[in-house]
Amino acid sequence: MAHILIGRYRALTEAEAIVHDLVEQGFARSQMTLATPYAVAPASAHLGLQVWSALEGTQDLQRRFLDLGIPDNEVSMYTEAVRQGETLVMVHASPEQAERGLDILHEMAPLSGVYAPTYVYVTPIGKHRISPGAALDYREIDGQRYIRAVSPYRANRFLEFSGRDRLPPLHERTPDGFIVSHYLDGNDQPTV
Repeated sequence: MAHILIGRYRALTEAEAIVHDLVEQGFARSQMTLATPYAVAPASAHLGLQVWSALEGTQDLQRRFLDLGIPDNEVSMYTEAVRQGETLVMVHASPEQAERGLDILHEMAPLSGVYAPTYVYVTPIGKHRISPGAALDYREIDGQRYIRAVSPYRANRFLEFSGRDRLPPLHERTPDGFIVSHYLDGNDQPTV
């Protein structure tokens, strides 16, 4: 399961500081992408990570966000943020890295005055975002700890457009018809 972390910053220097902190905490540069409004010449600080520029054009930037797995309804928001001068740091994280990565992205966000980063779960149903400090609902299934999240997606609509006759494993329906997804927590040790 992919975990995509996204942080938005007003300055390229703030984003570069975040990349430095992520590397110091064990993240590989190959896990990271910077999206910036500037023309960025390859520098030693950027070696090994992808760098996108708004100067590539709106359509190219939108395509890159879609290729990364950003939902269609959010691509315009992120593209416009970069076009208006913000730099985004996007990180593909393992379940074990996701919480720490989100903390690192969040450390600078209040100083930058932009939105807090989000933790994204990519599932067969869709993407779910969890903001820092969100109270998580945990469930134990077969001795492993899962995060339980109610999605904004209706089960009947999903089944209709997907052509499936039932929801994927680890998904269920709420009494009012929404999909509940269970994500293996990064700390998958049995709970006591």
